Amino acid sequence: MNGKSKAARPDPIGGSGTSLGPIGQALDERIFSHLAPQLAKVTGNVLILLRRIQTGHFTRQYKSNALLSGGKNMKRMIVFFFIGVFVVTSTVASAIEEAPLGSGNFAVKTDYIGFTDAYFDRNDNQDDGLYLGLEGYGKMTKNLYLGGEIGIGFNMEGREEIYFIPVELNMKYAIEAARDFVVDVGAGLSYSSVEIQYSSLFGTGKESRSDWLFGGQVFADLTYQIHRFTIGFNGKYQITEDFKDEGIDLSNFRLGVQMGMLF
Repeated sequence: MNGKSKAARPDPIGGSGTSLGPIGQALDERIFSHLAPQLAKVTGNVLILLRRIQTGHFTRQYKSNALLSGGKNMKRMIVFFFIGVFVVTSTVASAIEEAPLGSGNFAVKTDYIGFTDAYFDRNDNQDDGLYLGLEGYGKMTKNLYLGGEIGIGFNMEGREEIYFIPVELNMKYAIEAARDFVVDVGAGLSYSSVEIQYSSLFGTGKESRSDWLFGGQVFADLTYQIHRFTIGFNGKYQITEDFKDEGIDLSNFRLGVQMGMLF
């Protein structure tokens, strides 16, 4: 024995640990100061977007001039979603055991979304587009998290416009793959509000139909931690039941990036 003790590993969520050194500490502080306003701005934009969805003022400028029917149900779903995530996160906030993603975490997501039903490949449609989401999780055990996600996805162009708003309840298992890198995999159930608008060939009018669809999803994330902030990549595959009596579904896959915070 040489009498020297091994240096403690720094706590990824801001606990005690060894110093990163003057260079590493300065770099960490610069990254932290740069990410803080960016994360606040992105989170604010997503919340404004969801607020416009809730109140019915998400205009065509943002690809949704006609919101999904059943607005009252949508408002209730959004309210219950955030209440549920808050309760779950709050009840586990007192846990002292170190966890890969803290006692709680949230993230805003910007993803590519592709709808897989062959129906959307026909009639001059485009079956892929943009998805914006907000997720939150609370720790159940050291590696197991319970939470949910809400967002909006839409195709970018085509004679049929798709507006897809999933409300998800998920569970995920997270492990630390390397220093400051966390991998998690998970699955869950969803209830999605969908509207499909069909534009006539000469643009003389639109036909709109909507529905609520049950579904499920599997997903995986790779997260890098910087103090309490996180950045990373995410992927998800989601299946849904058929849309009304038309024999088509809104099953989809998503790939994208995310920014968040640990608690």
